[in-house]
Amino acid sequence: KQAKGWSRDKGFKDKEIYVDCAFFSLNDFAERGLVKGSHNTTKECQSIAKEALLGGENSLVHWYYNYQFYYELVSPNANIVVIRNEHIVDDWNSVETLLGGDADFTKEMVPVNNAHEKKPEEVYLSDTAKVVLCETLCNEIQ
Repeated sequence: KQAKGWSRDKGFKDKEIYVDCAFFSLNDFAERGLVKGSHNTTKECQSIAKEALLGGENSLVHWYYNYQFYYELVSPNANIVVIRNEHIVDDWNSVETLLGGDADFTKEMVPVNNAHEKKPEEVYLSDTAKVVLCETLCNEIQ
């Protein structure tokens, strides 16, 4: 299913969230987009932020199919294997062993996704941002 937020004429709705609403960090997104009554954000931008996070049909395409979508596709008796990015080598090798393979994955084999150094403000989350993200994503993280 193609999300309604995409059209060949309009392109992706990410212009709205990154340019028009100026949510340049996750902290901005949470504090200004999700906190009710935020003084520096329009109601339209708050609506866009909430819909994007909850996977509404008019949200960004890559945000549209949230974990609930995939959860509903999995058999109730399925074993789910998780590979955590912060433990990728150990987790990958554990899965390889579980599946009968060799645990020979090394750190040098890990592709680099985010090669640029992060600025402190890009990774900072205030207490307010943490609370509002947890409240909004409650269904996703349980």
